[in-house]
Amino acid sequence: MYCLLFQAPKIQRLVTPVVLQRRRHRLALKKKRLVKRKAAEADYAKLLAQRKKESKVRRQEELRRRRSASMRDSKSSDKSAPQK
Repeated sequence: MYCLLFQAPKIQRLVTPVVLQRRRHRLALKKKRLVKRKAAEADYAKLLAQRKKESKVRRQEELRRRRSASMRDSKSSDKSAPQK
């Protein structure tokens, strides 16, 4: 039984200028994608950091408001409570 499915080519492929040019082009595209991806990752990380900072500030303001409101409530309840 003679199997042709997994045989290597009988002749060696020629390394021509066109083949080299295509290889250079493929590598250039790969590098370009890599640079673009790195830039996109950096932009996204910056955006996430900014959003996290904003949410932290918002949360602190909310807690500050709650604390001041609870302090007001406790002071007013102290005054209105009957003294012994």
